[in-house]
Amino acid sequence: MTHYIGLQGLRFVAASLVVAMHASLYMAQRTQGVSTTDYWHAGGFGVHIFFVISGFVMGLTSPVSGPWGQLNVAEAKTFLLRRLIRIVPMYWLYTLAKLVILLLLPGLALRNSLEPSHLLASFAFWPHRDAAGAFFPLLQVGWTLNFEMLFYAIYALALLWRVPALPWTLLCYAAVVGLAQLGGPDSAWAFWAQSIFLEFALGLVLASLRAPIERLGPLLSLGMAALGWAIWALGLPTPGWPGVLVSGVPAALIVAGTMGMEPWFQRAPGAAWLNRGGDISYAIYLGHTFVVPLLVAALVRAGWPSAALAVLLSLLVVPVVADVIYRWVERPCTRALKARLS
Repeated sequence: MTHYIGLQGLRFVAASLVVAMHASLYMAQRTQGVSTTDYWHAGGFGVHIFFVISGFVMGLTSPVSGPWGQLNVAEAKTFLLRRLIRIVPMYWLYTLAKLVILLLLPGLALRNSLEPSHLLASFAFWPHRDAAGAFFPLLQVGWTLNFEMLFYAIYALALLWRVPALPWTLLCYAAVVGLAQLGGPDSAWAFWAQSIFLEFALGLVLASLRAPIERLGPLLSLGMAALGWAIWALGLPTPGWPGVLVSGVPAALIVAGTMGMEPWFQRAPGAAWLNRGGDISYAIYLGHTFVVPLLVAALVRAGWPSAALAVLLSLLVVPVVADVIYRWVERPCTRALKARLS
């Protein structure tokens, strides 16, 4: 099995968590000021789920096969091409939209840098500090894609040289940490050296353990997923620990448990809806940063500055908009590029 309906639904949940976090953030900024920290931070957990799923999917759908050390240019090229077609066009489209908005309304650029170097880095998936000193590209949610692209490059090299993906990924991460020490805190390597990158490795581990996890059965898998959600909800372990332990481990438990419950998801009455939710999750993730601020502004203007209402409205409206974008823009664009380039 390479297509998991449960993981499709989990992708939708992860994207929705990020939407909820940003809805609370934008409302807090509208009512308390741009520098406020009084919002629902916990929704960022969705990113950690995404990273674990990404590592799992790579290990499952593009497994590295021997003999080790023998070049396999075709497989590496195909892998990279598929990932670029999936990620780049829509990200560039949304980034261009953000650039046009900021050029027309420069007063909205509270923290975005419009310097050519920052714009180039944003389109190139290269970490670069913005006007506020943070490693955010022009389209701020794109910071996660900077991690994704590094992982894809590392995994493509594993496919090219036919080296085991998990140890190779860990070795490359160790090299990135070393480069960060040499490059300093302002280097791209310092951004990539964050322990959150190791969540891709957790996904690779799950891919290698797929068979024993599935043999646990849906009931035990439900307990595993519930444990992961409980750890997240309780905020364990201490936030002072590395991010891969604070969020990566519970995310991996949730992903593993969802994998094991796949027989239930396959028979679920709403299986088609779960599958569609996963399909539109990328459009939700990229597009909500345009939709949610408009909803928040409308609520404030109407005299209803409620974070809870902003979250509820965003969770209802954003998927509808994302489905339209997916149906009429993302899917046709992806299909056309695949037909032309494959």
